[in-house]
Amino acid sequence: PDEHLGVWKMSLSDGSISGPFHVDDGRNVEGVHRDRNQVFTGVIFSGVLPEHEMLDPELNEAVSRVVEMFPYASVYFRGMSDDGRRLLFRIEGDIYSGNYFVFDVDRQSFVFSLASRPQITRENMSLVDFIEYPSVDGLRIPAILTFPPGYDLTNAENLPTIVFPHGGPESYDSIGYDWMAQAMAQRGYLVFQPNFRGSEGFGWSFARAGRGEWGRAMQDDITTGVGILASQGWSNPERT
Repeated sequence: PDEHLGVWKMSLSDGSISGPFHVDDGRNVEGVHRDRNQVFTGVIFSGVLPEHEMLDPELNEAVSRVVEMFPYASVYFRGMSDDGRRLLFRIEGDIYSGNYFVFDVDRQSFVFSLASRPQITRENMSLVDFIEYPSVDGLRIPAILTFPPGYDLTNAENLPTIVFPHGGPESYDSIGYDWMAQAMAQRGYLVFQPNFRGSEGFGWSFARAGRGEWGRAMQDDITTGVGILASQGWSNPERT
């Protein structure tokens, strides 16, 4: 159930357990943040784009500010200096193939950046965006789209398309640097990655909806999405 996707606390003095905390039906707790002393400082939630919830109000405000600066990329908080005045982030998606940024809390600006894949320039990055569409029974399906160079949702037309469902099946795709999707997009394909029912990053009820639906409603989620891409004129159904 949903509460199993939250955070629980256990007392080291008497073993009592309390919780759950940080529970949200539409997303999962992807992981926890800890400082260098392994003290719990916050959580990261799953989804098409990750979200952070820090316990310290000032830190939470600073992390939220950086996230707002990159609305089309996944922002991962990786740690901070001993005094908490400089924060380290990893950015993936948009024009970033995996870049590290140091944010100075007092200056409210970045003071250092480093590309983890310097051979992949901004010009080499294909645009990644996401959509949500209704499946045959109305369930909303989140999906990732990676466009060939020069295209986006406003001008994509009749593009050859590759449908790229994730494995698992209780896994999920999010915005980031997906080398295979990028490789196909650079060769002129629109890449469609649907998070069909049964995907794990969108709450327990969404994951549970895929149980017993292999090759049935789960497959309908994918084929419905393919039909919507064609009906919008983005995708060429004869070359999918």
